[in-house]
Amino acid sequence: MFSKLYNNKEFLRFSIFFVWLINISGFFGVLSDQKEFFLSTSPFAILISFILLILNYNFRQKGFFTALISIITIGFLVEFLGVNYDLFFGSYEYGNNLGYKIGGVPIIMSINWVVLIFLTGSFTEKL
Repeated sequence: MFSKLYNNKEFLRFSIFFVWLINISGFFGVLSDQKEFFLSTSPFAILISFILLILNYNFRQKGFFTALISIITIGFLVEFLGVNYDLFFGSYEYGNNLGYKIGGVPIIMSINWVVLIFLTGSFTEKL
């Protein structure tokens, strides 16, 4: 089932539209009087984006899992150093809306790094 999913253009289009819809809704939701609700759904938006990325990606490709684990690890390390030592991005911290944290870093941020890196890589391949 999954081995053919990444070649399904219709599912890819649906995935792109769905992620776009979630993010646009979240953007305008945060600007509305329902800000707290939309902020609380952020981890789910990241997780849905990650799941759709995995379902659309050829995870049988050599090096996929190594890249996945590397991005999760490095992403967490960058966030940890940023939150605790003000490195890379200046002084910042995460609120409680992103869920469970280790060392001040929400676990979901590592998943967000995977989504950002894979989508950026995919986009630049198309240029």
